[in-house]
Order: sequence, then C-alpha cells, then structure tokens
Amino acid sequence: MDLLNCILKEPVSNIVLDCNSIIERELFDDKIGILDIRAKINNSIDCDIEMQVVDKKNIEKRILYYLSKMYSKGIKKGKKYVEANKCIAILFTDFEIKNLENIQKYITKWNFREEEYKDIFKFLYFLKK
Repeated sequence: MDLLNCILKEPVSNIVLDCNSIIERELFDDKIGILDIRAKINNSIDCDIEMQVVDKKNIEKRILYYLSKMYSKGIKKGKKYVEANKCIAILFTDFEIKNLENIQKYITKWNFREEEYKDIFKFLYFLKK
C-alpha cells in the first residue's frame, strides 16, 4: 500500500489482489493477456502492475491492450458507461523505451483522456537508469 500511495499520490486504503491475472479470449482467435499483478485499489480502480526486464519492443502496445481489456471487462450488462471503473497500469522496466528515451525523468505519467475531464486510463512508466 505504501508503494502505491507514493506512486499514485492519492490515498490507498484497500488493495485486493486478483488471483485471476489472465485476460481471457472473447473469440477463438483473440489474444490472451497475462498480467503480472492484477489488483483492485480502493474497491474502484482496476490496476495492472507489470515488471519487465527484457525489451521485446512491444510494451506500449501491450500495456494499452491490457488496459483496454480491463476496462471493457469492467462494464457489465445493465451498467452505465459512466459507472465503469478507472483503470491504471504501472510498469517497472530495466530498459528504456525507445520512443521515450529523450524524457529524462524516472517516472512519467500518461493519461488517455480529454485534457479538462476525469481520467479514464492511466499509464505510469518507471525507468531504471
């Protein structure tokens, strides 16, 4: 909890680790996603925590895929879209992401949203230098 409090810079009062870290296929030829750590924060935020040592040159697309799947799985029949859970991905790497190598910060925070409105997806990137 202390680590997430520091990273998110918001109070974390409850964490539930989800033992089912597999994002199942909806169709036969869909890709399966396997999350390192899947958690529910404060009973309302779906969180994927990934740790990568080897650069397979696909991490940005993979994280976006995981986030979008978590988001879409969080909406059930009869539920309003506005009620969907916030989704966050936290990534720890032992390498620099090529497209981000000019950014000289250890922690970068990315949001997928319109600038003046509430966050929907959040992607936190951690770089070990």
